[in-house]
Amino acid sequence: MNHQTKFIPSLTPLRGIAATLVVFFHYHIFIGPLTTPENFMISKLYLMVDLFFVLSGFIMVHVYGEWFKLKIEKGSFLKFIKARFARLYPLHIITFFYLCMWIIYMKSQIVFGQTPAIIQNIFDNTAIFGVLTLTQAWGTHMEATWNTASWSISVEFFLYLLFPFIAWVMNRRKHFIKISLGIGALISLFYLSYVIEPEWIKEITQQRHFTAEQMRYRPSNTIDVITGFALLRGLCSFIFGMITYELYKKGTGKQVLKHGHWFLVIWGGLFLFWFNDLLPDPLAIPIFSFLILQVAYAEGYLRKVLNGKIFTYLGNISYSIYMIHIPIILTVFIVSLIKGEMPSSPDKIDFLQNWVGAFILYVVVIFTASVTYRFIEKPARNKLRRI
Repeated sequence: MNHQTKFIPSLTPLRGIAATLVVFFHYHIFIGPLTTPENFMISKLYLMVDLFFVLSGFIMVHVYGEWFKLKIEKGSFLKFIKARFARLYPLHIITFFYLCMWIIYMKSQIVFGQTPAIIQNIFDNTAIFGVLTLTQAWGTHMEATWNTASWSISVEFFLYLLFPFIAWVMNRRKHFIKISLGIGALISLFYLSYVIEPEWIKEITQQRHFTAEQMRYRPSNTIDVITGFALLRGLCSFIFGMITYELYKKGTGKQVLKHGHWFLVIWGGLFLFWFNDLLPDPLAIPIFSFLILQVAYAEGYLRKVLNGKIFTYLGNISYSIYMIHIPIILTVFIVSLIKGEMPSSPDKIDFLQNWVGAFILYVVVIFTASVTYRFIEKPARNKLRRI
């Protein structure tokens, strides 16, 4: 069970890049648009969460695949779950309690029932049990609640529970199983995009009385389902990640993808197609597989840049970046509500001002994430793993 695995350093910076892009995406949808409604380049950055899922599947096989290759032992399963729980839970619960304190204070200052509907939906008391048990995205609520970014952590925990069984199954009749799972995952993603997501958007729009203006910046036929079928969304990307690792282990495409220019080609192609919404969102997932292969194989200048101090550090604190940026945004909203200064939509959008605001938010997030990583995430994870 104590297998030594070779560290793949370039994947750590990729997590940092993805977490950074998620911060700008959430500024775009929560605070102020960074592009015009006709430009979906920022709106498509919700897919960075799916990149996380693909990365997770890849890394789980790399680190833990041998544990469950032949059989699933109770000891191995419990040790694996404990390690992953220690990774996810401490910062998750700290951000939840942080928001609880703000909500208690807010309710002492203003009438909660008179706050905007989005605030009441986010801070739903009936969702607390799900938040505490990491099951908040398993279909009990229509929307993400409390630290809204944590819906993906709930999905991630679900995937960890399934991983030993998927890893064991994929080792049976290898090629047939992997091809079948890959095809099934891609078909499921298209089903999510063209059947499930439109119905989910229709239902949530009717229930929450969203206006056309509120939905203006949202592209159609996405895979951005964040509860219920979010489990299927995460599973499909996770499976792609597991299959991608098998390709990596065989060195598939290494002689081509190891060159650094492919990193720019893949990212450039994604943003180009996202600009006008020309790429069906399900196809982004296999493209992420190629991106991960490219980064894992990377040689030369790209490897040096990615493994430099800045990108490596961003990767190390990427979980903290992801988990604390929404609480920071929500804190601004709560303080504004208490002061009676909740901003309204301006008649004219100042994109320059919004971009400046987004970078200011990012600086605050990086500083705060550095603190939470050093004093909460890392020590709590290490302590729980020793128990």
